[in-house]
Amino acid sequence: MTPALLGAAAIPLIAGTVQAARTAGLPNHLAPILALFLGAAAGALSAWQTPPPDWAAGIALGLAWGLAASGLHSGAGAIGRRLAGRANPYGRPAPGRQAGQPITLPSKPMGPAA
Repeated sequence: MTPALLGAAAIPLIAGTVQAARTAGLPNHLAPILALFLGAAAGALSAWQTPPPDWAAGIALGLAWGLAASGLHSGAGAIGRRLAGRANPYGRPAPGRQAGQPITLPSKPMGPAA
């Protein structure tokens, strides 16, 4: 299996595993560390499959997969909160917004005129 194909499969698998661990009680601040560990393990598996194994490159690639999975998870959560009308994870609407209010773009440019 090529590293690109393994990475395409590993990133959502890592994100799902981290989410399952968080649901099972893993503290939120440890989630990125778990994602990096799982990514490094997937990278080591990738290096082991290619003769001769290049462990450093495989683990570095796996760490990148773990970082991508961590960003995928946090980015998806932020987008979901934004679409639900909550800009923060605590369930309160963003300042100046009502819960459930649709997202609107400003009618004129923000900031100083150039």
